[in-house]
Amino acid sequence: MSDTTEKIKELLPIEEVIGGYIKLQKAGGNFKGLCPFHNEKTPSLHISPDRGSYYCFGCGENGDIFSFVEQFEGVDFVGALKILADKAHVPIEWQEQGSGNKNDRLRKVMHDATRFYEKVLVKVPKALEYIEKRGIANDTVTSFRIGYAPNSWRMLFDWLTKNGYTKEEVEQAGLIKAGPSGFYDRLRGRVIFPIFDVSGRPIAFSGRILPEHEQVEKAPAKYINSPETDLYNKSEVLYGFDRAKQEMREKDQCIVVEGQMDLVMSHQAGFKNTVALSGTALTLGQLTRIQRLTNTIVLAFDADGAGLRAASRSAEIALGLDMEVKVVALPDGSDPADVIIESESKWKDMIESAENIVLFYLHKTYDVTGVREKLRYAQSNVLPFIARIGNKVEQEHFVQVTSDTLGSTPDAVREEVQKIQFKLASGNNSEQTPVKESTVTPVRSRITTLEEQIAGIILSRKDDVELRQKCESIVDKERLKNLLESPKTEKYVYEVEQLYSPEVIADEAKNLLHNLEQEYLRKELEHITRSLREAEGRGEQARVDQLLAEHKTISQKIQH
Repeated sequence: MSDTTEKIKELLPIEEVIGGYIKLQKAGGNFKGLCPFHNEKTPSLHISPDRGSYYCFGCGENGDIFSFVEQFEGVDFVGALKILADKAHVPIEWQEQGSGNKNDRLRKVMHDATRFYEKVLVKVPKALEYIEKRGIANDTVTSFRIGYAPNSWRMLFDWLTKNGYTKEEVEQAGLIKAGPSGFYDRLRGRVIFPIFDVSGRPIAFSGRILPEHEQVEKAPAKYINSPETDLYNKSEVLYGFDRAKQEMREKDQCIVVEGQMDLVMSHQAGFKNTVALSGTALTLGQLTRIQRLTNTIVLAFDADGAGLRAASRSAEIALGLDMEVKVVALPDGSDPADVIIESESKWKDMIESAENIVLFYLHKTYDVTGVREKLRYAQSNVLPFIARIGNKVEQEHFVQVTSDTLGSTPDAVREEVQKIQFKLASGNNSEQTPVKESTVTPVRSRITTLEEQIAGIILSRKDDVELRQKCESIVDKERLKNLLESPKTEKYVYEVEQLYSPEVIADEAKNLLHNLEQEYLRKELEHITRSLREAEGRGEQARVDQLLAEHKTISQKIQH
């Protein structure tokens, strides 16, 4: 495996990998850009092509291409390996190591269950007929690995256990449930949509019941999703994210729909920057992941009450992250899949004409009769969004637009917005009001700064024995040892690279050592001065004379 990772590193320059996620600019022999792992407005992420590593001076994140992809994509090392191996066109040679760890086994169960559902689909005419009727093309079925769960109590369970999986493994993957008569398949008689992680590995399923079963009295839910497992956390996962992320970066926009069918049809229509929820509003975790790729989301939720409520909750969190939120005005009773089946160009027009969330709800006040009713509607459905907008210029714009629409004054609207902001600020912080991280960083002492810069020079010139010896003659050996073994060594090296060119680094090392020696002397002089005052106060003349002599000696050293 180590040979594979080294080969990938040779084929994929770190600036190319990271540059595929964020915009980079040249900085001498290195690159820098806005760190995607914390909020910032000035670049603090530095990338060194020579060392194949990165370091952020803002949050301390550092590593190589594998750790960057792990952190950015939210995957483990194996997931990052798969992503980078695909990019480098390097085959991964997996080594069998016994039964593997628990999550490896669960991934294998999910992979084989997906294959099972795919094979069953081609043998069920009614399921194929339904898929065709919904407008899903054959190549889309293959691409999204759509399958069918047979209307049988234990067919999947029996097949998996015959193929070497234990009952516990199948249960932990969320594929079966316990009943009075034993275990049975969780999904039965449903079209299956596998849900993939960001590396494209199946981790859960969503099953859509066939229409003929919907008509039955006490029919089960239209959609059933896998339960949460060690692989699947529904508050973090977005359906289709694995194949949408590149388009989201390129188009600088993420379209969010509610269901699997909506997503499949949107991708088929060419809108590959679409992701889907699984029956909930967007969470802070999901939005944070989206924001690393784009700051603009377009909500295309059903026009019913539940869809609008989900859109509102999602928008509140997104606005709290300073994201731009737009809304697609879907016809009553229609979902995105219905619109796309009718006309792909109509879907295109609707996406392009999506309105800002504030304007979307503000325009709905035209349907409300009565001045007081309009004001109440706006207070509940418009002003909360304005209150969460972080950009003051943008916020003021919507205050003006809202006052014009309601026939009020900007001061009155502004006052109501401020009341909402006060409630948000004084209440408990939740997903609706993300906490802005502090931009305050601790101030380092002059001595600490010099010591760290000297450590950075030593680390960048490991073969310079003479320099190391000079440093050890001045810097306390234990202190220097701790610096050179610190987790922050990447930071020390990057700081030195930003400050000094290779041509002058040797001379700068001499200057730094001289300055550090002077700082040590000044610190010692301060200590002697305090001790001298204490000795004078106690009337210890012999001690006073000794300290005066030391004070004179050190003062002379500082002057030279």
